[in-house]
Amino acid sequence: MKRFFFLSVLILLCIDCIYAQKTIYLNEMSEFIKNKDEATEFAIITKNDKDSKYTVEFFSMDSTLIRSSQYSQFGKTPDKQVLHGKTQYKFARSQQDSLVCFYKNNLRTGSAVYYYPNGKKQVDCSYKNGNLNGLLVQYYPNDSIKRKDIYEVGIATVSSIYSEEGEFLGSSPFYVPPTPVDTDINVLIRELAREVELPIWKQAGVWEAYIEISFDSNGKLKGIRVIQNNHDGLVAPALKAATKVFQTRTFEPAIMDNDAVNGSIILPIRYKVERVR
Repeated sequence: MKRFFFLSVLILLCIDCIYAQKTIYLNEMSEFIKNKDEATEFAIITKNDKDSKYTVEFFSMDSTLIRSSQYSQFGKTPDKQVLHGKTQYKFARSQQDSLVCFYKNNLRTGSAVYYYPNGKKQVDCSYKNGNLNGLLVQYYPNDSIKRKDIYEVGIATVSSIYSEEGEFLGSSPFYVPPTPVDTDINVLIRELAREVELPIWKQAGVWEAYIEISFDSNGKLKGIRVIQNNHDGLVAPALKAATKVFQTRTFEPAIMDNDAVNGSIILPIRYKVERVR
């Protein structure tokens, strides 16, 4: 009997090890803070020690679930938080998902479904490296097709919109990313690459980073961050260069389903080092 009790306790302890939980408080910058009164949200972190992955549920300070995400890493600051796996965003004060999507190393990748508040599917689409990619189908609340788009690296190359009765109405993409007013985005990408001050490389290889530049619904710059990199030496130079290039630029806001919304553009920078200095 004692042996059975010991084994039962051991099993329970193992379960606790596999699914260890803790609650933390975060500010508006998604940084861990100790003062609850200064927090904008709190999160319950569940770690599975078998695969070292985390499931994090985010709540408003009135305990309303905002979103639930899977991470491969979840540290005290945003640069130590790596989305990897399924994320479910919720409508305000509702248990209904507004968007279900997947991330790979902080970049939205794979299938994504947007929903109406009643749970019906609104948009079925897919992402690659953070950008819309491939076929997007939007539905009316009565389930008839409203729009069909085809995206390449976040830009709609084909777009068709229909009435609820199926009549073709013209071209109008579901999503248009923030767009520079006075120049072409490819010009800014080349300018960004030129402005990056490369570190002293210690080994040969292909080094890259993805930079996210965020804008509000008026097209005003909100923030710049490196969301993925394979060489830490690129982070500070990339941030410095992106700030220099984008802080003085004027952008049209992102448009989603004909409404101005918060949006971002994700730009890669890549360098090939064939020999070490």
